[in-house]
Amino acid sequence: AEIDTGSGAVIARHALPGAVRPDDVAAAPDGTLYVSDSGRHAIYRLAAGKVEVAAEGGSVRQPNGLLLDGYRLLFGNTGDGCVRALDLATGEVGGVVRLGDGIVDGLRADGAGYLIVSLWHGSVLRVGPDGSASSLLDTSHVPVPAADLEYVASERLLVVPTFLGNSVAAYRLGSPPR
Repeated sequence: AEIDTGSGAVIARHALPGAVRPDDVAAAPDGTLYVSDSGRHAIYRLAAGKVEVAAEGGSVRQPNGLLLDGYRLLFGNTGDGCVRALDLATGEVGGVVRLGDGIVDGLRADGAGYLIVSLWHGSVLRVGPDGSASSLLDTSHVPVPAADLEYVASERLLVVPTFLGNSVAAYRLGSPPR
């Protein structure tokens, strides 16, 4: 729904045609919204009141976490354990990094050229520009899932909802490797 922030009134509703399990949302600076649907294997785009499928099928398999990165939309692709990129100009989908099996849930930039990625089973990784991944957090042995996440770069603060743990945990991170 579109909501007038001044009055709180719903001014429009936009259905996602054929939606099965919408998961994550990302907003572009121009107001365009992107919504992942892991059940339909699709990513929707809502712009100027019109909803369309931006990408689906093929290499888009159970997309979840979303992150706008300039001219591309990064998404966690649970179907193959990858972070993939949708080129917003061409619609082409390419690979960024393979992380292994797991629900690729949260994606954030750290402000220093790295990605911070959560895997639902309890891992949080820092992924370098070269695709190398290092562990920041592993709660899989507890087990406490690492659902979507937020990163406050100015504070180096990682905030992770524990989902089934019914809590939110915060961690201060060190600087990324140089």
